Amino acid sequence: PTGSDPYTVSLEFKCDPSSDPGGGEDVSAGQNLYSWGHLLTHAANSLILRNDKLRHVWGRPGSGDTLDWSYASSSKTLSDICDDAWHTVSTQYDGTTRRLVFDGVTVVSDTPSGTHADRNDNFCLGAEGGTNAGPFVGWIRGLEVYASTGGAGKASINYQSADLTVSGNDAYGLYAEALGS
Repeated sequence: PTGSDPYTVSLEFKCDPSSDPGGGEDVSAGQNLYSWGHLLTHAANSLILRNDKLRHVWGRPGSGDTLDWSYASSSKTLSDICDDAWHTVSTQYDGTTRRLVFDGVTVVSDTPSGTHADRNDNFCLGAEGGTNAGPFVGWIRGLEVYASTGGAGKASINYQSADLTVSGNDAYGLYAEALGS
């Protein structure tokens, strides 16, 4: 999905409790669960795990169009998130409202002013699209990408390895095939 297209990206993750995702005032700190688009031109879509929050970014970290879920707002800490258990996270956009869903609960939502990624041929799982920066340390499984918030046009992949990154034409091909294009 690009521009103002609706989408849902859902996955399960289990982070390594001994890893430090980073955080604080460094806007680019963190471990990327997924990313696609042009980060350097402020036209990307990413989900970043940080010490203090999950950050759903449109554009570039620090560009102002971020949807942040501070763990403290739900009486959680990083230890609750990186607890050696599987957690489900979903990012959704219906054309108007953007949502971040954690373990089945919508934890934060907004109405963004801009558009998300300007390209979808560089989807990267577990790292930043195009640069492989900010690698996720842990395991990801059950990735599903929908071209809507209702589940139509699904592409999915499962893996349980910290060494596997899906990027480039493989991810785009999987997405395009699921949409029938």
